Amino acid sequence: MMNNRSKFLLAALAVVGIGVFGDQGYRRFVEEPARKRERDATQIDKQIKAAEDAVFTSARAADQLLALEQYSLPYDQELARARYQDWLLALVAKVGLRQPTVDAGMPVAVSIKDRATRKPKEIFKRYSFSLRGHGTLEQVTQLLYEFHQAGHLHKVRSLALNPVAGGKQLDVTMAIEALGLSRCEREGELSTATTQRLAYNDPEAYQTIVRRNLFSQEGADVLRNVMLTAVTFNRTGTPGAWLSAGSETQTQVVHRGESLVIPSHEVRVIDIQSQLVLLEVDGEVVRLALGKTIHEMLAASTPVSDASTAVVR
Repeated sequence: MMNNRSKFLLAALAVVGIGVFGDQGYRRFVEEPARKRERDATQIDKQIKAAEDAVFTSARAADQLLALEQYSLPYDQELARARYQDWLLALVAKVGLRQPTVDAGMPVAVSIKDRATRKPKEIFKRYSFSLRGHGTLEQVTQLLYEFHQAGHLHKVRSLALNPVAGGKQLDVTMAIEALGLSRCEREGELSTATTQRLAYNDPEAYQTIVRRNLFSQEGADVLRNVMLTAVTFNRTGTPGAWLSAGSETQTQVVHRGESLVIPSHEVRVIDIQSQLVLLEVDGEVVRLALGKTIHEMLAASTPVSDASTAVVR
């Protein structure tokens, strides 16, 4: 027979066993299922959020495609290529480029995999064109302005300007890409919409490019010869600045607010004092002293020879 001490030890051991197995049972049947439910709930929340984001992104993409359709080339690829090529020829004729040519490449279809059928689905066609011509920097500037104002899905992929005749003329080569969306409802008509792609809608805002002709050899050298030779005052005390452009016959007398007539640069008189003139040269303020040239007073100059070529991509 067991004594009281043995009975007590067995009872204590039973209590400990019940506690251990009870704790394990609690963890297995209560805590672990609860953590699993929490993990599953978190995963479901992530899936719901991802689905909501996908729906939102799809809706936004659909709205963007719908907005772009009004600028798309027509869905018929032959008509689209012919109409856009005619538009480019009309554009170069409008700005006056000489000896213009426009070549059209074969359209390339761009597709994505449909989510439902897992088959390729055409989204748009990519059209490539090559434009060549001969003209002045003013004509090229007007060409680019008209191009970017037109409401087509197109862009200039590259632009090469090769100066000839001392930079007074340019050989122009443009590579152009245009898109035609498959969902576009127009069969053969180009878009008549206009866009606001440029910073300024007034073409006069871009005449600074023409005046500051980086390709002109004459324009690069002219500032070396523009010198302030005298400052005079008339009977009413109005000052006039005498600016020589290289010879006595080319001297011009300009007053406050007036501009100096020289090629490839915009030089405006801001103020006239007895010993110096404050000028704005291509947007930069210059203090021109008596006997000094504009070139001497500028921090740097950028001469461009007539053999140089500019390429923009």
